[in-house]
Amino acid sequence: MKKDPLTFEQKKAFLQDLDYAAVQACSLLYIQDFKVKSNDLDEFQLSIIHDSLIESSLLFLRKINEFFGCKRDACRATDFIPEYKSGFLFESKKDKELVDNHVCHITYENVLNGKKDWADFLKLYVPKAKDMFITFCHSLNDTSPEYFKDFIPVFFRK
Repeated sequence: MKKDPLTFEQKKAFLQDLDYAAVQACSLLYIQDFKVKSNDLDEFQLSIIHDSLIESSLLFLRKINEFFGCKRDACRATDFIPEYKSGFLFESKKDKELVDNHVCHITYENVLNGKKDWADFLKLYVPKAKDMFITFCHSLNDTSPEYFKDFIPVFFRK
């Protein structure tokens, strides 16, 4: 299905949303640095917050995967730079399906196999997603600096 071309302003707005997605994908790793604890929260409440951060990171990694993986009906890197080549974030179809099933479907996974430890998965893909996003922003700035006239992606701020 061919989609309608986006205007410059729409692409610029999307780029800001993508910046947010990149930061959200990293949220769990950032918050763990602070070792957040509170006397007002019990272990159950802290586990809900922790699990929410995992879900958020996985969901936004999925979005980054779609953006760079050139899914035909999604907004993608080639909408900004037609010749841009990067490939999918996830290294295997199995990893993509793992995330899709975890964040998009209710499954018996936790009951059958126990709660999944996502630490290694996130340690692999969060830095890769961040690098892909930064590389894309540099390429876009080289070809179309007007996107960054009044917008600085979070990873470029000091």
